[in-house]
Amino acid sequence: MPWTLANEAALKRGDEELTVRLGDRIWIQKPQKYHARSLAMLRTKYAAVAEKTALDPVLEEAGCLAGLRL
Repeated sequence: MPWTLANEAALKRGDEELTVRLGDRIWIQKPQKYHARSLAMLRTKYAAVAEKTALDPVLEEAGCLAGLRL
């Protein structure tokens, strides 16, 4: 999720590249529009789930919940 959120932010700012820390390394690359669209689609699907009681703990454990709630 850290990479996809950094990608999304870089595209919104119009940056030519994104930088994100993944573990103990820094990752630098050009942002990718396809992945930002994929994130938007995942957020839409998450929002459509009426009962999230079982889903939210799994997404939280995976480190994805905050990024899907934006």
